[in-house]
Amino acid sequence: MGFNELTELVASEASTLAKHPGDLFLDRIDELSAFVAAALAEHKFDLYLNGIRRLLPLTAEALSHHQGNNLHLNGLRYISPESAIAFAGHSGELHLNGVVEIEPAAAKALARHSRNIVYLDGLVELSPEVAVAFAEEDGELSLSGIATITDEAARTLVRGNGFMHFVGLQSISPEALAILRANPRIELPEDLD
Repeated sequence: MGFNELTELVASEASTLAKHPGDLFLDRIDELSAFVAAALAEHKFDLYLNGIRRLLPLTAEALSHHQGNNLHLNGLRYISPESAIAFAGHSGELHLNGVVEIEPAAAKALARHSRNIVYLDGLVELSPEVAVAFAEEDGELSLSGIATITDEAARTLVRGNGFMHFVGLQSISPEALAILRANPRIELPEDLD
């Protein structure tokens, strides 16, 4: 059952919805207070909040306690380092596919999310600083929006211990491809030459 017609919630309504025995689709809600987020975090199934465009650190902290398997915040275009750090305690999958650019501090915090995968498939570029941040942590990242990786970024990423999925990669030098293939934790498209 979806509740996609809802455009706003108060904490008492969120507490009632959190008891719903199934996934909650609340994609028309574009703003959440920390109180409403805390109530929704009690939900034990997937939570879809893809209408959220901005996330304050207190709200992120409340949502980090979500008890379901998947938390979908694909409407976010940006996540602050403070909000990313708040998600470190989240135990399920974190879907942030709308994020199109990321600061190194936020990248490092999300890559530290080692309990489950973080989806950042909206990223299309990988700066050297973000590559370093991703390589320094042990989490699992889906980065399917990255179309190309430089030789420098490949040399950095190959040193990482976390799993990284680059299944959308389209263009890469032979040197960078050979470097990345040396790390079995880095998934690349099978047809990439």
